Amino acid sequence: MTVQDTVGMVYGAKAAGVGLGSLAKATAPTKLAPDPTIRQRVLENIAKSKAARESSGFLRAQRRAEARNMQQLIGRARQNLLDEINQFSSKNQAGKVATIVAAYDSTTGKIAVGNSNARISAETLHPKTVIYVEKQLGVKIGEFTSFCKNRVGTCAEVSAADQLIRQGVEPSRIQFTEALRPRDMWKKDEILPDAIIPPCPNCSITWPKRK
Repeated sequence: MTVQDTVGMVYGAKAAGVGLGSLAKATAPTKLAPDPTIRQRVLENIAKSKAARESSGFLRAQRRAEARNMQQLIGRARQNLLDEINQFSSKNQAGKVATIVAAYDSTTGKIAVGNSNARISAETLHPKTVIYVEKQLGVKIGEFTSFCKNRVGTCAEVSAADQLIRQGVEPSRIQFTEALRPRDMWKKDEILPDAIIPPCPNCSITWPKRK
């Protein structure tokens, strides 16, 4: 509406004897009552958004707590490994063991330390250990695979895992610390990079989610 239209309406109203108050009511915009359905949807959307933010924050906090617990478990496993190595009476005695490693289970928090053993056999291992390792590698305990120079079952990982399996841990859940050469770690307080032995092909296939 232009200024001219408004002026015309005012003069017209005066001529007709109509009060300006009545004119204002007639020209004022009509207020619509809020739709209760729309209002309800808005409130629901606000509630959902709040719940989503709270859930996201809870999940982030939970993931941080899980990561912190895992790091603490790995730390304890490494310490158990070092303590086991330092129990050897001398460096020469430590040198009689080729490899030593700690196994752990994040679900139960259980830890076990094992060492390599060239004289291992299926009879000395838990039946579940034998079944799992042989299924993963496709050969029997004590035999050779086509991709590794170590006889199946002789590695420290099998020894450590076998101890956890005897305690009811699911074989596929088992993870490991670094495998170490005891003679290079005897009486050491921290893991030395030069003492770390990479996992062999057999162990990498048997436990692909090693760490």
